[in-house]
Amino acid sequence: MSLDLRFTVRGGRAIGWFVAILTTPLFAADRPQPVRPNVLLVITDDQGYGDLSLHGNPVLQTPHLDALARSGVRLDDFHVSPVCSPTRASLLTGRYSLRTGVRHVTDGLETMRADEVTLAELFRAAGYRTALFGKWHNGENYPYTPQGQGFDTALGYNLGHWNNYFDTLLKQDGRWVRSQGYIVDALTSAAIADILAPSERPFFCYVSLTTPHSPFQVPDREFAEYKAKGLDDRLACIYAMCANLDANVGRLLKTLDEYALAENTLVVFLTDNGPNGDRFNAGLRGTKGTLHEGGTRVPCFLRWPGKLPAGKVVSQLAAHIDLLPTLAELCDVPLTGTKPLDGTSLVPLLTETPATAAAPWPERHLVIQWMERAPGKSPVAAVRTEQHRLVGQPGRWQLFDLLADPGEATDLAAADPATTTTLARLYDAFWADVSREIPTGRFPIPVGHARENPVELSAAQAQPTPPVRFNGRHHNNAWLTGWTRAGESIRYEIDVIRPGLYELSVEYGMPPTAPPTGTAATLRAFLLDQTKTPPAAVHPTITGQLPFARLSLVPSPDRVPRDEVYEAIWTDALIGRIHLPEGRQTLVLERVDTAPDPAGELNLRRILLTALVDQ
Repeated sequence: MSLDLRFTVRGGRAIGWFVAILTTPLFAADRPQPVRPNVLLVITDDQGYGDLSLHGNPVLQTPHLDALARSGVRLDDFHVSPVCSPTRASLLTGRYSLRTGVRHVTDGLETMRADEVTLAELFRAAGYRTALFGKWHNGENYPYTPQGQGFDTALGYNLGHWNNYFDTLLKQDGRWVRSQGYIVDALTSAAIADILAPSERPFFCYVSLTTPHSPFQVPDREFAEYKAKGLDDRLACIYAMCANLDANVGRLLKTLDEYALAENTLVVFLTDNGPNGDRFNAGLRGTKGTLHEGGTRVPCFLRWPGKLPAGKVVSQLAAHIDLLPTLAELCDVPLTGTKPLDGTSLVPLLTETPATAAAPWPERHLVIQWMERAPGKSPVAAVRTEQHRLVGQPGRWQLFDLLADPGEATDLAAADPATTTTLARLYDAFWADVSREIPTGRFPIPVGHARENPVELSAAQAQPTPPVRFNGRHHNNAWLTGWTRAGESIRYEIDVIRPGLYELSVEYGMPPTAPPTGTAATLRAFLLDQTKTPPAAVHPTITGQLPFARLSLVPSPDRVPRDEVYEAIWTDALIGRIHLPEGRQTLVLERVDTAPDPAGELNLRRILLTALVDQ
């Protein structure tokens, strides 16, 4: 078999081509079989519990995922966080996301501490080759990146949101490449190539697929099928995206079967939160971002032929924090160096032996909370037991009996104050413990690591001063706009690991309608001394002029109007060279001229800092 994966390589301004051709043996028996099982971990983005025909969806057909569930163990009361990056942090570490530093989905608050021990790090230490394909969403810069958290290789994107799903830019081991075709198809093909790569080591392959998260783009064939069912464009696109996901999971499973890998591969499937919008969700209340059942209860299936029973349904409460200890026990991977885990191994529930059948499963509870931007106790939370769900915040709790009322229609807080008080105390104990580990601000952006040069400071990481603003509701992968007058600036908190001389350049563009001028803008970059009142610039400063250049938007085949930004083509320009001392700094980029025309606002995508290693 020969897999021909084509990507456009983008390095600076040069664009070239390379072809990665992987020749694999016809039969897996031709290569050594690893002692430990392979692991294929698949997670999808914004696919709810009801987005499966297995769970009663009357329109959507997901035959491959349904078959996966029936051929393995189905965790039917499985919970994650209500939004994506907290779920991913908990999945990777076995810990509540607030402990890891992850408490939001953008603005740097999605970044996971570098010293967290991840599934990838544990499995790599046990002799696995580790790879990620798709969305990361737990940190943009090394060592917060996949490579810094245990993955040998990665293809995808570090941000939580991407602007284009066709022929798009992706990052392959730190280098920008342009994929071909639909993003989920391309990522699945790359994962298959990695699975089939000749190796004596077992694989740990984390396939983090990006749909049905917006933008709402999907190939014509799938869209036409669901549009023909009489659905509006949005729902037709979402269900078509889910059908495409199902087909790609089918491709992964077929690969395991064709190459005799299925018997020695543990397959895990889950989704990262509830559905992104109101649609069929099997009677569950709430959607993505809510603390009700519909926001956190998701599908989770595990299949390992001959090791895990086929068709078993586990009704006990389980969660994302349980997967790390569970996979480690199933694969005999030591939990060496891990921080204290919140999850517990589910192996006794998954297997069928006389000992596990006789042992009672202890009562447990889960606490579900994702914090928005400010630390504190005000964000809503939920406490979940086998029977009850407490939702709200201290002093304003709602209580639901899920055995009698799975749709959470009747609030019992006033009628059952004893249970409400008991669960509220569990939350108070959780908060007293976890809040000690929550950072007080953003992690600074590391600058100067040998593993990442240049360092990209994206717009999403900036702290703009109004009227400079983000141009879309989703800060992830947005750009900064409204930058028209002298004195307007943006700031980045950085941590210089290697002091020295750096080239500072920017990726920018003027609006497509901007009148042409010789110079788009003049920018000044400097470090800010915050020990002075008022804070003052630290010399030397550098100033550079940006030649006039318009940004151009990449055509996007959206099925419905978007509320995020479009992919754009940018111009890069060098501002100058700046000396960065070691340690934490505030880097400021300030406009020193005023646009002669209101249409002359500067748009900025990112700053690049390139260490001059031979200075």
